[in-house]
Amino acid sequence: MSINYSPTNFFSEKLVFKNHYTPLTIKQINTTTKNEFPDRKSFVEFYLAHNGGTFTEDVLLYPNDIYNVLPIEVAFFLCITSPRLEDNRILDDEIYVHSIEVEKARRREYSDEFKKYTITHLPFAVTYGDATFWINMRNGEIKYTDFDISYDAKDSMTVAASFSDFCKCLKLRKPLIL
Repeated sequence: MSINYSPTNFFSEKLVFKNHYTPLTIKQINTTTKNEFPDRKSFVEFYLAHNGGTFTEDVLLYPNDIYNVLPIEVAFFLCITSPRLEDNRILDDEIYVHSIEVEKARRREYSDEFKKYTITHLPFAVTYGDATFWINMRNGEIKYTDFDISYDAKDSMTVAASFSDFCKCLKLRKPLIL
């Protein structure tokens, strides 16, 4: 399934999605994000427009200079709900249709610390290298955990001030200049 949709109001560049599901209702979004958090409005508007998805081209997060972080690939936004196949299996075992709840469950298995972390943080995007982007539900900051480096939640680093800031910092991969 490939649906081209360009959410230009969310991103600073024209980024095209593929493999995303039908937009959601507020009620469906609220099943995953019951709590208020800073910039929740942008998150809800994003998921009202589309339910997760991959990009048609390589996209990187170019964090603002204040974070002192190199660009990070963004493979896809997690979906909130995913459709079921005819035999009632959920499509979540495929990388492109990974859901927020499945990602939380996967990370809870890493340690007791991550069980606690998933109470105050909401995963919403991942890299091809299996790293996760999280919304800190207390202050709205976007955190990044690279599981190739550490399985310790304390090693998560801030990469954006908010969900909308994260989206504005997504850009097509820039060519290397030698």
